Amino acid sequence: MAYSNKNLSAAQCLERVIRGNARFASDLRSVKSQPTPEEVLRLSEEGQNPFCIVIADSDSRMPIETIIDCGLGELFVIRTMGAQVDEAAIGSVEYALLNFNCELILILGSAFSASLRVTMESESSPIKKETPAIQKLIKKVKPLLKKSKLRAGYLGDLSKRSSDRDRVIHFASQFMLQQTESEMIQGSPLIQDRVALGLLKIVKGTYGFSTGQISLLADKETKALVSAENIVKEATTLATKANEIIGDINSQHKKKLRPSEILELLYQGNLRFSQGLRLVSASVDTSSLQQSETMGQAPLATILTCSDSRLPTETLFNLGLGSFYVLRVAGNVLTELSLAGIEYSVRNFNVPLIYVLGHTQCGAIKASRELKNDQEGLSRNIEAILERIEVSVNQTESDTAIKNVENQIRNIKASSSLVRQLIENKKLMISGGIYKIESGVVESV
Repeated sequence: MAYSNKNLSAAQCLERVIRGNARFASDLRSVKSQPTPEEVLRLSEEGQNPFCIVIADSDSRMPIETIIDCGLGELFVIRTMGAQVDEAAIGSVEYALLNFNCELILILGSAFSASLRVTMESESSPIKKETPAIQKLIKKVKPLLKKSKLRAGYLGDLSKRSSDRDRVIHFASQFMLQQTESEMIQGSPLIQDRVALGLLKIVKGTYGFSTGQISLLADKETKALVSAENIVKEATTLATKANEIIGDINSQHKKKLRPSEILELLYQGNLRFSQGLRLVSASVDTSSLQQSETMGQAPLATILTCSDSRLPTETLFNLGLGSFYVLRVAGNVLTELSLAGIEYSVRNFNVPLIYVLGHTQCGAIKASRELKNDQEGLSRNIEAILERIEVSVNQTESDTAIKNVENQIRNIKASSSLVRQLIENKKLMISGGIYKIESGVVESV
């Protein structure tokens, strides 16, 4: 069941994040993260009320609601390659602030993000040609990599593993989180004002793949919010694992699946979820966390979906750690930043399926319909979302959501020669669906 964020301070919100991650890292996840059909319906009727906004990396090994042990309606999540932001990502944050009055933003990177990795690769292999969207991302990260080398006192080769390389990666990861925070504040008067007035706190952290733990950056802001008594490990009782199903899912990961087979896995998983059955990946032991770091990611699919707190992707499809490379922005719209993530995933992980997931009761869809002819007074960031949603006078809100999924699929194909080539070679498929907030069911578009 979803928490209410009413009257919660930023410190209380951060404590909830810390405790949830401690449960996950200790293999003591709470059973509340699997809602009943009745709770799904209640959340549909009452609407979402998230206590925290999370801007996170798209890495498939860090499903946000899972690693913070939160359920439907608790976290408003934006996910991009390297936890970077653009106008649409900042607009998603503004939407959450205006509608839910969240007092905490968590910027969560990974220990070694794909955006940093591809930037390092561009230095060691300058001949390698990247897509325009990825090139733009590299251009943004490259100055931070240079700064990190100077900070680490190492200007040598980064293509081989070494303690010097690890230090450079450590500093670069921190600088990227700081850059995201800075771009948000500078790019949004709303965020800037709320931070200045003490109505909004921004904390930054990195997720460790081998430990399952979130390490917060020990800056002044975070130290003021966290006290020693906040950092605890809660012991909760877990339901019995569905070991047989987990084994089946793991074996599916190990063999090459056709896009149609992956789609079937998604819809079967969603059927389990909508019927209130226990998550197959409710618990993750230490050995599987360590394995995820050493073996890297091998996601089944790349998902482009909405930031709505009622859409934790891995939960809705009843699949867990490592299943999806996830991109989330309000209205599940395609931006150049999300396109970079899509292209990176299909090229580097050979992901055979891109899935665009829209949903009913979408705030971005509703706003685009209500403000179609009058967007005066809106921030440029929110406009960047609404202008990507096509609205027709004769369409219902549900029709607009379906049309939006179809349009984003069309935009992905039109915007990427790499995607088009893979589709033509029958190595990639794009599909989409609508998540029914009222029932918990995903319907194919």
